[in-house]
Amino acid sequence: MLDVQLRRAVRLVALFNLAYFGIEFAVATAIGSVSLFADSVDFLEDAAVNFLIFAALGWSMRRRAKVGKILSLILLAPALALLWTLWHKFNAPTPPAPVPLSLTDQNTVLSTRLRPRLSQPALSPLYRKGATPLMR
Repeated sequence: MLDVQLRRAVRLVALFNLAYFGIEFAVATAIGSVSLFADSVDFLEDAAVNFLIFAALGWSMRRRAKVGKILSLILLAPALALLWTLWHKFNAPTPPAPVPLSLTDQNTVLSTRLRPRLSQPALSPLYRKGATPLMR
């Protein structure tokens, strides 16, 4: 039962992260914002990590260790994407449009505050019982 609740929460968080990657990436591309692009790539990284965790919940410890190695490689993606975007922006420095940037950032702050509240019903039994399903 706890595994089902944990899988549901991890899947929900992964879908939120993927959705906000799409929103921020679209806006960043449209207005030319390096910071928003870097944040969108971070959302993509978070989604990838959560989808891998979701998939790995039913696996053996040996296979989970392999997933851990893959996750460490995924963590490099935001840094590489930021360097690539910075290089292109450095060669053509123009400021991003302020209104779409501010609106997108405010929306991201709201979603970041909302996400734990939506996933908490699935995770609360795990916290109450002190379960560690990832370590079994």
